[in-house]
This record gives sequence, C-alpha cells and structure tokens, in this order.
Amino acid sequence: MTENGSSTEEYELSVKQQQFIAALVAGNTIEVAAKAAGIGERTAYRWFQLPHFQAAYKDVKQIAFDHALEELKSGVNLAVETLKRNMGATVDPAVQVRAAKIWLDSSLAIHQNNDLEQKHAEILEKLKEMGVKP
Repeated sequence: MTENGSSTEEYELSVKQQQFIAALVAGNTIEVAAKAAGIGERTAYRWFQLPHFQAAYKDVKQIAFDHALEELKSGVNLAVETLKRNMGATVDPAVQVRAAKIWLDSSLAIHQNNDLEQKHAEILEKLKEMGVKP
C-alpha cells in the first residue's frame, strides 16, 4: 500500500496508516490524527474507504475497548465496597440514596444484559435450525 492509499498490498497497512489508527484510537480527531501521522485529511478520509483499513481500525478499537473494560473490571470490588460503605447509616442520607441507586441501576443493567444474551443465543439457535447463517 502506498502512502496515498493506492494498492500495492491489499491487506497490509503502511506505517503511516498504523500511526494514523493509533492516533485515532488515542482519542484524536481525524484532522489531528492525520497531522500526527504526517498525512493530509483527504488521504485520511480516502483510507476510511479501504476495507482492510476499516477492518484494522475496527480491530484496534475493539482491542482498546477490551483493555478499558479490563481496567474497569479491576476496580469493581473496590467500587462495590465503596458503595456498601456509603449505603451505611453513618453517612449523609443523600449519599446513601445515591449509592443505593447506583447499586440498583447496576444490578438491573446486569440482569438486562444477561436477558439479552439469552435471547440472542435463542435467536441464533432458531436461525441455525432454519439453515440460516447469521
């Protein structure tokens, strides 16, 4: 792949494309990420039209998101203990209510997610029985 997006190797990213993706995933705008990678905005937008670039960008975003989720998971026990402590009788009633609301909202979200996962699995199974590939 040449720097302007023309095809030399259809599925390999150039160094500049890798730099551009890294800058995007770091939270930069397309304009800032393009400058960081040393490319023009038009080139950046053209790259977004390339299927292999889209796939690579999606993969890198997913990896970054998965990493962020792992970071969140690492603090769950501390967060739960903090909520428990702040639902106690020795803290301001407003803090107790807020902690209880967070606890209930989180519990509801977990329940809804589990329900959706079960329904999704059932739908996939029915599609499989019908001979449809999802």
